[in-house]
This record gives sequence, structure tokens and C-alpha cells, in this order.
Amino acid sequence: MNESWTTGRLLSWTKEYFEHSGLENPRLCAEVLLSHCVGCSRIELYARFNSEPTDRQRSQFRELVRRAAMHEPVAYLVGSREFYSLNFRVTPAVLIPRPETEMLVEKAVEHLQKLAGVHVTQQKFDSQESSPVDLDEIEKLASAQPEESQSSEPAFQPKKNRSQYVGNVWDVCTGSGCVACAIAANAPGVNVLASDISPAAIAVAVENASRLNLSQNVTFEQADLLELPVGSRYNDEYFDVITANPPYVAENDPVGDSTKYEPRDALYAGIDGLDVLRRLIPAVPKRLGRGGIFCVEFGYTHADAVRNLIVQTGEFAEPEIFKDFQGIERVAVAKRV
Repeated sequence: MNESWTTGRLLSWTKEYFEHSGLENPRLCAEVLLSHCVGCSRIELYARFNSEPTDRQRSQFRELVRRAAMHEPVAYLVGSREFYSLNFRVTPAVLIPRPETEMLVEKAVEHLQKLAGVHVTQQKFDSQESSPVDLDEIEKLASAQPEESQSSEPAFQPKKNRSQYVGNVWDVCTGSGCVACAIAANAPGVNVLASDISPAAIAVAVENASRLNLSQNVTFEQADLLELPVGSRYNDEYFDVITANPPYVAENDPVGDSTKYEPRDALYAGIDGLDVLRRLIPAVPKRLGRGGIFCVEFGYTHADAVRNLIVQTGEFAEPEIFKDFQGIERVAVAKRV
């Protein structure tokens, strides 16, 4: 007798298949794809562990598994990625948000808290998309009766008290808008400008701000780094925080198979990966108010070069360099003096 393709069996088989295909986090990838096809959260999969998805759901799942095994990014396949506990729509027009980029949000919000003279707990939700489900929960959840879910995840609602923060923020090279929206969500009342040279990226970012109920707090402009279009209402403004996650991959640097699906212009920056940073950093003091901070992400070999570019402007205190969760120097924060 043929064994039924239950949720549990699908997850087990797909995890092994992804392992053989060389995917990182194979169980997480299997959970994300199957929960997308079934229309539930990842944790709810284990409440349906012994149930069988429909033929249509299995057919959709098989196709996504096939594409994922060819290293097409899972985030593009399901059309979303979590960042700073918020769910963002992503398409091949934008980079997929990475965990290390969350440091830009953390440093920006810390500075904005100091400006406002308040202590505010970051408004981050418990993540269901960043790590595999705890296997210790499986038996308990598998025996529970599945419940129909009205939505796979709750809609984000900004805090109602919008008077406790002050300041203007500019997020350069915004891509999906993840940094700009996360700052706006965690620092209500702050005005955020988000810019990108790509009109396709701006369209995705605008949609994300709308989905997160942040359109009143985040404004978008198409711009090449800090060169805003003529007539922009921000042309004469100074900012309290400027964040940037610019292209910084060197032309000959090795990248993962899945990265090759991402927009090249958002990744590469010349032979050494510093072409964009060499243009951006000298221009920052012209738009950053005194006492404001510049937060920038860079490549794994760039810490000394970025520090030198910042110091050479003569406009900043000694920059601080922060390591990501892998222990790699990844973000510089510099205060304008």
C-alpha cells in the first residue's frame, strides 16, 4: 500500500532532498515553501503533521521545490521575507533582506531614542520565518486538532503614541524599503525618506510601506545616492540619521548560487567593491546635521577602507565598527561633529 503524502512526510522528504542539493537551512526552506502552499504559518504545519495537503497544494509545492533545488531563492519563490520581525514583499527587482542589515535599524533607533530622551522597547514581533520550528514542539502540535487560520500572520499596527520621537532619517539604497520601514515602525513620529536609483525597487518599497501602514511616515524618492531630483522638498533639509546598504560586492568575489538571482546593480561596485562607497561617503556631511549619525553596511574586507573614507572627510568623530552575528566587521557608525 502506498504511503500517504502527509505534511510530516513531505517535510521530511524535502529536507533530505534539499540537503543533497546543497541548500542552506534545508528544513527551514521546506517549512517556508510548504506553509506558503498550504496557506498557514510554519508552526501550524506541525498541528497538521498527519494531514494530507490537497492535490493542488502538493502540485504547487513540487514545482517550488524543483526551483528551490536549483538555488532560486526561497524568498523570491514565496514573494516575501521577514526583516526586523516585519514581513516584506520581495521580488527579483530588490535584494533579499539579510539579518546582518538589521544592525542599521538598531543603531538608528538607538540614536533616535537619545534625541527624544525616551527609552522605548523595540517593536519587534516574535519571528516565525527566521529559524526552524523547535522539534520538541512537534509531538504536542501533531496531536492537536488543526484549526483554520484566517491569516498566516497578523497585520502590523504602528504604535498610537507618535509624539515621543523626533528627527529626520534618510535611508539610501533602500531596495525593498526594509530598513526605512523598520525604523519608522520602531520610532513612531520620525520622518523617513527612502531613496533608490531603481524605479522597480521604489515600487516594491512603496508597496511594503502601504502594507505595513507606514505610508504616512515614509516618503520615497528615486535618486542616485544623495542626489535628489530637482524640486524635491528634501533638497534643503539636513538629517539626524543617514543609513545606507549600498552595493559593495567586488566584481570577482565569489557569491552563492542563490545570490546570482538577485539584481546585479544592487550587488556589485567595481573591482574592489568600493566604487559606490567612494562616491557616497564624502557627500554625507552635506546632508547630515551636526550631531547626527551615519550608519553604513559594507563588505567583509572593507572595514579599514570605510573607516579611512569616513575619517578623510574631516567631518566625523572616530567611527565605530560593529561585527555581525558571524563575527565579521559589517557596519560603521560615525557621528558628525
